[in-house]
Amino acid sequence: MNINLIYPIDIEVAGDKNRTELPPLGMLYVASSLEKFGHNVKVIGIDEDTEELPESDVDGLAITASTTYHKFKALSNRVLSKRSSVKIAGNTHSHVFPVETLSDLSLDAVIRGEAELVLPAFLKKLEYSDSISEAASGLRGVVYLDKDGNIKSDGSVNKVEDVNSLAFPARSLMPETSILLENRLRGTDKLLTTFITSRGCPYSCNFCANLNNGSVRYRSAENIRSEVEALFDEYDSLGGLLIMDETFTLNRKHVLAVTSEFRELGIRYVISSRADRMTPEVVGALQSSGCVEVKFGMETGSQYLLKRMNKRANLEKFKEGVRTASEGGLYTKLFLMHGFPGENEETTKETIEMLRELSPYVRRIALYRFVPLPDSPVYDRHSDFDLHLGKDPSKYHIYHNEQHWWGTTEDFKVVQEQFLRLKDEVVHLFGKVN
Repeated sequence: MNINLIYPIDIEVAGDKNRTELPPLGMLYVASSLEKFGHNVKVIGIDEDTEELPESDVDGLAITASTTYHKFKALSNRVLSKRSSVKIAGNTHSHVFPVETLSDLSLDAVIRGEAELVLPAFLKKLEYSDSISEAASGLRGVVYLDKDGNIKSDGSVNKVEDVNSLAFPARSLMPETSILLENRLRGTDKLLTTFITSRGCPYSCNFCANLNNGSVRYRSAENIRSEVEALFDEYDSLGGLLIMDETFTLNRKHVLAVTSEFRELGIRYVISSRADRMTPEVVGALQSSGCVEVKFGMETGSQYLLKRMNKRANLEKFKEGVRTASEGGLYTKLFLMHGFPGENEETTKETIEMLRELSPYVRRIALYRFVPLPDSPVYDRHSDFDLHLGKDPSKYHIYHNEQHWWGTTEDFKVVQEQFLRLKDEVVHLFGKVN
């Protein structure tokens, strides 16, 4: 079959508009799975002005977030509604709101969770079925309309348990300029590409809408090395990896095995981690194998708010981890989130005190306002947090500013004032907000 995999170009909400957006790595995994089954795949980026698509048997939509939903609605009205192709959606927004997505966009099916295995299975059944409902019937995590127009769903979510069995992402389906990223490797002019060594996160932070919460599935060091070698063979100007794992340092054995391969390959890379995973042994393994920067989701300097967020974190251990990483030769970046329900003058003061204490050990800060992302625990249990939820999907992204999400008007005023206070302190200590 000829298949279009369609993703949204969404650079207007990027924190740094001069940087190339991240390539749709999940979609490229799906593309490689489809190619393995003999399908002809095209990867296509769309924006509000897209007026046509290549002819295809199947149009697959990666509706990555609520903020990009309007682009697909516009595309459906202008283009998709006039095509005879089978129309399927997946990714974050589709996973969270499958029925709405199916109905609003007049789709044939929505896939919940990871699609690398179930989508090829669905298309294979489709070749021998009399209807889409017949092909979708019996498949996990597929939402569709039966022959009578009733929405059918088994309520399950697809998850690939053996991630080593997956083909490497089909990066060749995108131009090199979309795969190799500038200004992502701190202190160098090297070009990076995105990469994962594991899927999943064992934590359940109240603000997080991660589809991969739960068990973590690791790729083997040998599998990882094979992909890295293939990447450097394919891209002469590639200088390193932007590793997208939720927390690269979660499993000590995995870290030591992967860093051993990286050390032999002589690459440079950036990771994200929980600060309380930064032991001297792990830091030494990272630094000696080419890790340049570690990004920590600190969120706040308030132990009270960390508990409210369900971070399962001890603030003192977090701070100790930042110091250990810095003293071990790694650049460090902290991600802060201001305005979680319960934020006030005192919690902001505690965050400022933390930043002053850690300023000798931190290179840069990313500061965001709290947003209740759909499918996060705080969103699903909004009444527990006194949230005011609206229906405008464009408001639900991490770059949205000045939204009154919770509490009274006076609470909102205090949070606004304290955010500016915190931002001024970040600029004073670190030069700018990154």
